[in-house]
Amino acid sequence: MNQVKDVEFIQIKLADGGENTLEALCTKFTECDTFDPLFRPLKHIYGITDQNQIVIEMSRSVGLQLLTKSERNPLYTSSFGFGYALNQLLDKSNEFILTVGGSSTNDLGLGFLQALGARFLTADNKLIQNITPSVYKQISSIDLSPVYSKIQNKTFKVLSDVQNPVLGPTGCARIFSPQKGATPQIVDFLEQFGSFVLNQFKFRELSSDGAAGGIVYVLRNVLGAEVISGAEFVLSAQNFVQMTKQANLLLTGEGKFDEQTGFGKAVQVVCKQFQGKKVGIFGQIEGKWEGLLDAAFSCQRGICTLDDAVKNSAANVAEVAKGVINLMRK
Repeated sequence: MNQVKDVEFIQIKLADGGENTLEALCTKFTECDTFDPLFRPLKHIYGITDQNQIVIEMSRSVGLQLLTKSERNPLYTSSFGFGYALNQLLDKSNEFILTVGGSSTNDLGLGFLQALGARFLTADNKLIQNITPSVYKQISSIDLSPVYSKIQNKTFKVLSDVQNPVLGPTGCARIFSPQKGATPQIVDFLEQFGSFVLNQFKFRELSSDGAAGGIVYVLRNVLGAEVISGAEFVLSAQNFVQMTKQANLLLTGEGKFDEQTGFGKAVQVVCKQFQGKKVGIFGQIEGKWEGLLDAAFSCQRGICTLDDAVKNSAANVAEVAKGVINLMRK
C-alpha cells in the first residue's frame, strides 16, 4: 500500500474478542504455564494494559488452531487451560479482561471452573478429573465454593460478540460445534450435556451465553463478569470514531464473509461506527453484504489451495485495495 501516493492511511487494529484482541489492547506481553484443549502443557502469552488490567485470550490456550484436524472433537476438549492461566494470574491484578472466541470447546466452561478449584463429584463422592462433556453422566454434584473464595474483590470483563444461546437450533452446540469437529451424533450429545449443566446450576440464562462453547454462561454467573461487545471495546480503546472523523473511505475485511459477519462481529461493528464509504475485502464471500457495505470483493485471484490463499493474502488484499482507491479518485 505504500505505492499509493497522496493518500493518508490510518491503520486500526480490528478484533472482536477472539484472535488478535491481545495485540489490539495491550502494551506489555509475558507468558505463563497452562494446558491446551487436550490437557497437554503449553506456554500461554497474556497481555497487560496501561491501566494494569490483565488480558487473557481464550484462543491462546484452548483455541481450535492448537489442534490437528484429527484431534478436533468437542466431546473431549476442555476449557481447563483458560481457567488455569487465570488461576495463576489472580494475584497479579484486580482487573481482568477475558476475551473469548476461536475456542475448540463446547464444555460450557466446566473445565475453566475446575482449573479454578471447582469440584465435580460422582454419586459415591469421588472426584472426577479432567472434566469434559464426554464424562458428564458421571457428575452427581458440583462444588463451586473454592472458586467463589478465589475471585473475591476481583472484577472481570468478558469481550464477546456472539449472540447465540446455549441450547436450541441457534445454540452453541448446533451452530458452532460442527466447526470444531462434531458429527451430528456428537451435536445431539452436546445438546443433552448443555441441558444437564443448565439444570445443575439453574443460573439465569441470556441469549448470548452460548459464546465460545457456552463459557459465557459461567463467566457471567459465577465470576460475575460484565459481558461487553469485544469489537466495540477494542475500537473504543483505540479512539476509532475520533481518529477516523475526517476519513472518507473504510477498507475492512476478514477471511470469510458469511451470515455470522452481521451479528456483532468486528466488520459489522466497524461499519456501523464509520460514516463514509465502506468497502469489504474478504478471502471468501458467502451471503449478502448489501446494507452493511457499499461494495465487497474477494481478494482471491484464481483457483488455489487454502495454504496458497493464506500465503498470498496480504499481497492480494493490497492489490484489491489499490484498485478501490484508484476508483474512488475518478
